[in-house]
Amino acid sequence: MRAWIGPLALCLISCGSSTTETTKTGTGTAAVAENPAYIDFAPQSSTDGQKMVFLSQRDLGAYRVFVYNEAAETKLERLSKTMTLEPDLNELSTSLSDDGNWILTWRYGTEKSYLLLNSFDQTQSTTLPLETASRLRELTLAPSGQRYFAYTERKDAEDSVHIYSFTAGTPPVAAEEAVLSGEYGAQFAVSGSDVYVFTRKAGTNGNVTVQYRKRSAGGSWDLQTDTLALDFADANIPSAASALGLVYAKSLDSVRLKAKLGTYETSAEGYQKNVGVVQEATQFQAFAASPVDFSAEAYRRNQPLTLGHISATADGAYLLLTGYEAWFCKNRTQASNIMLLVRMSDGASLPLLPTRDNGTTPWTGLVSEPCSYFDQETIPKPQDFDTTLSNAQILSVTGSRVTLIYESKFTLDREIRRLSFDVSDWVAKTYANPVYTEISANPR
Repeated sequence: MRAWIGPLALCLISCGSSTTETTKTGTGTAAVAENPAYIDFAPQSSTDGQKMVFLSQRDLGAYRVFVYNEAAETKLERLSKTMTLEPDLNELSTSLSDDGNWILTWRYGTEKSYLLLNSFDQTQSTTLPLETASRLRELTLAPSGQRYFAYTERKDAEDSVHIYSFTAGTPPVAAEEAVLSGEYGAQFAVSGSDVYVFTRKAGTNGNVTVQYRKRSAGGSWDLQTDTLALDFADANIPSAASALGLVYAKSLDSVRLKAKLGTYETSAEGYQKNVGVVQEATQFQAFAASPVDFSAEAYRRNQPLTLGHISATADGAYLLLTGYEAWFCKNRTQASNIMLLVRMSDGASLPLLPTRDNGTTPWTGLVSEPCSYFDQETIPKPQDFDTTLSNAQILSVTGSRVTLIYESKFTLDREIRRLSFDVSDWVAKTYANPVYTEISANPR
């Protein structure tokens, strides 16, 4: 599925006084100091949004994987409650298959390091020992029910991508199929019955080459001829792999002015109506059957000014961008992080900004832009806009119903929310029946 980088440095985050709860850790029971602010991040979800894993620093000074199961009586539990975690180990990176069936986790300590692969119901598990000198990042499981996983290993100042196949069983059986020396950042994509993996390779001048491989029937990962060259400024830009190939953010050589069509304009002659687009989405077509037109007016008029995260459905039909945007309303200028849902067939796009009545919970509203609120002659009720949202991921689009997850720092915490809503009209940018689920909200 999507790759996430877990924290690589062990640090103690102190946020004031802490409470203590009794938590099962390893084979014993120990008192664990809780962080008063929840720091939950890097969520991975099944496409239906019913199963999820994420990293957390709720335990002060420790990194733990939490598992969310909508169908369970206790919806949220530490992975270590069932999958025994040895003392002095942290869980630094995790990934969930998009069918919700498999979890991959890196557990690390100064004396021990290994990968844990387990079924979501935790009835099947196996471990792959690692050298403690190795550092892992970008764990990822292939989408669409394909049983492959990959990770980047950093050892002796060199990167390498390791690709495994695996089969279910008690225990599951994992077999290493390829080690790609000098490469990093594996991202799987599935097109029809074919499985691909994108990787990156750094050059001596700081530039990066994106390349991809196709898995053969014989089990080899065969390098394809098409490549994408990125300069050092775009070496770590966000990207999403899908049946569309690779959609990535590209920094513009010069800022492109973007007319804010559909927003309000003040009577002041000098009031700014145009804003500068710094990054745009573009496609590395690779194996994809057709190119994508990111110049369509329906997309251009709503594209964010910068891009912080890109997510795509496995079939490439929909894209979800998280970026920074600004609106010039009659009564004020409003800057905000925002989500943009893009229908790839025609470039139609829908800005998404969560709202709620000021100071209340939960979040209940969803708008495409804030000017219609700020420019009222009399504002009926104060509203909160979640301008802090980040790392949004599109999970599924079924009919008119859209499901996604995102991270929020609106409170003192770093929380994870799931959002489902109906698209009433793509042109009018109207929505209906938004439902928010607090996956990891702090109950304080």
